[in-house]
Amino acid sequence: MATNTNLPKRTPGGLSSTVALFRDEARAERALQELKREGFSETEIGIATAGHGNAGQSSPFWERVGRTLNRKVQPESTASVRESLQAAGMSEPQARYFDTGLARGDILVSVRASGDRALQARSILDRLGADLGATGISVVPPPVAEGLRDIQLIGEVLQVHKEKVQRGEVRLHKEVVSEKKSVDVPVMHEEFVIERLRVDGRTAPHSALGEDSGEIRIPLIEEQVHVDKTPIVTEEIHIGKREVQETQHVSDTVRHEELRTDQKGSMSEGELRNLRDKLRNAA
Repeated sequence: MATNTNLPKRTPGGLSSTVALFRDEARAERALQELKREGFSETEIGIATAGHGNAGQSSPFWERVGRTLNRKVQPESTASVRESLQAAGMSEPQARYFDTGLARGDILVSVRASGDRALQARSILDRLGADLGATGISVVPPPVAEGLRDIQLIGEVLQVHKEKVQRGEVRLHKEVVSEKKSVDVPVMHEEFVIERLRVDGRTAPHSALGEDSGEIRIPLIEEQVHVDKTPIVTEEIHIGKREVQETQHVSDTVRHEELRTDQKGSMSEGELRNLRDKLRNAA
């Protein structure tokens, strides 16, 4: 079996081992790269395949794994992955499931982490198509001294969520407004003018009196005003929206738990002071 030396093992401090199987080398490589990118160290990441002897190590896949993990990966031909998983605290059926996957040619990737980091590792492996088995996580309980118990202190934090709601509406429409306008227009018209001139005994033409009795017609012309209305564009309005950023102050009351001590018995003042100092340093 080709493997590295970081398969799950029992560790102190509440660490857990997130274990997953990959069916192909490409997805396993992507998982290793993503884990490294998210800050998981080489000592927290383990990988194993069912290859035997040096053939597994000298393959291009193992060379790339070595470059990703920044160390030389050593093959082991006698190691039992099932025993390693069970020694790390995984149940026997789960360990057998992963051991069977290795036997059929899958690639096993494990990450040792705790708390949110363990959940982050599981999320990365799951997103890249890993088979996490029944749970994919084997929690390793830390060694606890007899008579000691853990106390969890819980606190509340503010979580702010934003949603978009309609704060109003603007409706635009056009309407026709009538108004009266006056324009002064100069116009022309003709008037008849008669001018009489006095003459001093000038001899009349040789014609019989009364013969030139024709009438003269003189047309008189004036200008008339006609009004036409033509629609023109008087104004253009551009309509749109824009986002305006502002800061709103929100506050609420949060609660948290603190550890308190009550004295019973005959503890001395020095013992109580020592206990308070230890609690303060632990915080």
